[in-house]
Amino acid sequence: MISSLAPFHGLCLPSGGCTGAASRLAAQIRILRPNCQLTQIIALICIPWHDIDMQTLDDRLLVRVQPGKWVVVEIDDVFWLEAEGDTTMVRLRGRDRIRDSRALGEVMGGIERLGFLRIHRQHAVNLRRITEVRRRSKSQDWEVKLDPPVNRVLAVSRGRLSALWQALGRNPGSRSL
Repeated sequence: MISSLAPFHGLCLPSGGCTGAASRLAAQIRILRPNCQLTQIIALICIPWHDIDMQTLDDRLLVRVQPGKWVVVEIDDVFWLEAEGDTTMVRLRGRDRIRDSRALGEVMGGIERLGFLRIHRQHAVNLRRITEVRRRSKSQDWEVKLDPPVNRVLAVSRGRLSALWQALGRNPGSRSL
């Protein structure tokens, strides 16, 4: 079983053994699931890396920077995602950013359940990083302001406003908005 899964990625070796990263991950799984058999743990680890979207490792994301190369990023360090053609810029604290080689729509399919919401065709936000939702000056349109040190203001499209209010726990039809 182990060697049949091994060719898919670098965590498992063709001999059936594991690399150091797989061993550390197996140890973490054993803590969470002490009755889990080693073959079950290896099966969990040995998933085809080419099939991974932006997956979580507890509170972290795997960002695909190029085919066969992924970068691990803490969820709380991600402020927003920005579409740039067929790629996505993962915007982090300050001016830091990482380019994901996939389109924003493809990235969003794997991370919405983690508290990310697409608020415009060009960008999605980490809902935990929003400090303000406000009307744009002299307009019916809305925008969000992100936490410091980023302090970025992003437009919310009219078609995605009700989803934002729902995600923040407000009734989109409320007159108090």
